[in-house]
Amino acid sequence: MSVARSGLGAVSLNGKIYAMGGYDGSGFAIGLNLVEEYDPATDKWTTKTPMKVSRYELGVTSLNGKIYAIGGYNGSVLNLVEEYDPATDKWTTKQPMSVPRCGVGVASLNGKIYAMGGHNGNSSRLNLVEEYDPATDKWTTKAPMSVPMDGVGATSLNGKIYAIGSGINSVQEYDPTTDKWTTKKPMSTSRFNMGVASLNGKVYAIGGCNGSSFLNSVEEYDLATDKRTIKTPMSTARRCPGIATLNDEIYVIGGQDCDGSENLLNTMEKYTLPPIPMVALTATSTDAKVNLSWNSVEGATTYNIKRSETAGGPYTQIGNVTTNVYTDTNVTNGKTYYYVVTAVTGTSESANSNEAAATLAASSIPTNPKQMGNRAILEIKMINGEIQEYDLSSSGLSSFLTWYNDRSGGAAKAYYIMDKNYNVKPFLSRQLYIPFDKIMEYEVKSYNN
Repeated sequence: MSVARSGLGAVSLNGKIYAMGGYDGSGFAIGLNLVEEYDPATDKWTTKTPMKVSRYELGVTSLNGKIYAIGGYNGSVLNLVEEYDPATDKWTTKQPMSVPRCGVGVASLNGKIYAMGGHNGNSSRLNLVEEYDPATDKWTTKAPMSVPMDGVGATSLNGKIYAIGSGINSVQEYDPTTDKWTTKKPMSTSRFNMGVASLNGKVYAIGGCNGSSFLNSVEEYDLATDKRTIKTPMSTARRCPGIATLNDEIYVIGGQDCDGSENLLNTMEKYTLPPIPMVALTATSTDAKVNLSWNSVEGATTYNIKRSETAGGPYTQIGNVTTNVYTDTNVTNGKTYYYVVTAVTGTSESANSNEAAATLAASSIPTNPKQMGNRAILEIKMINGEIQEYDLSSSGLSSFLTWYNDRSGGAAKAYYIMDKNYNVKPFLSRQLYIPFDKIMEYEVKSYNN
């Protein structure tokens, strides 16, 4: 950045990172109104229109294409809210919070902004939580945190908000749908004035101070497993940095690397998550369908299935699932198909898996079932392992085989209706609907009666 500073706010929007406010060590801690924009493509900072009010220890978040600067301190504690529009490079004053506070945690979720905790200039931390609706420009008081916090690190993830307390090693989870807070397992390291970010299903607590020394440590909280893991530390210990996430990377901006205004930082570090492991894919073919399966990837939320009729691609995505199995029924007997699968975690996608090929045998459905006998036992094995048996006449078997063959080419209904002629009463009829894509295979056992 052009100016070394701590206590700044940072956020990403539209492929850029914005750093605003902060304290540069000059004056009587009145703070800055400086706003800078960082473009990762050019690795350059550009000065933008400053905020209307100088401040540091403010909360910053983005929502609906706008950036919001909330609260902070400039010689007195502030309740002011400003909205920045990058498209016009202009700031607009919005409705203030009900209570002035600095060190406030801010996060956006489901079209609303939440301000939690902080300090109002008196002797105690706050547990106050307010919700801001940009559509109405109004603040609403919500359920307070169970633990008062100052210098709150806050982030939203998977429909919840997470607040990590400064110096008290408390992790609180807020559910907006129930307006309730839940205390979670604390981080392994107690810290204050740290940065907090969420990325790909994980929450990260970064840097800060533990009361005796400044920290460069990074701790990862995995919501799925409720585990805390120490990650690669920053190259520079720092407290009060700005934190922003962009393109599956965490940017740590500015801060202070030890006591004293002469040790303010204008440097930035970038933490890149390790690549998502590749998927190991297998493919097996049966009549008119290909069954795919692969290993589950830790942290993956969905999987993309891609197919080509040429070895090596190019591939076209044909499905997206949350499990590690997929059945492709949009295939033709006698053809070969080539598949790859990718794992998706947050906004990241793994590299393609190994290519798995499946060749479907040409259709062997008999054209004249009567030559096989005047009756047959049709045994259908479903993909869940269930086996269904039907004693059919030659015409009933021919009807099923014709439907199956037509459906294999996409020219019949997605299900076959099997009439049950036993135990009908008190009903007028009994019919079983058999979905094509649930059939793994079938066997015909013909006989004469």
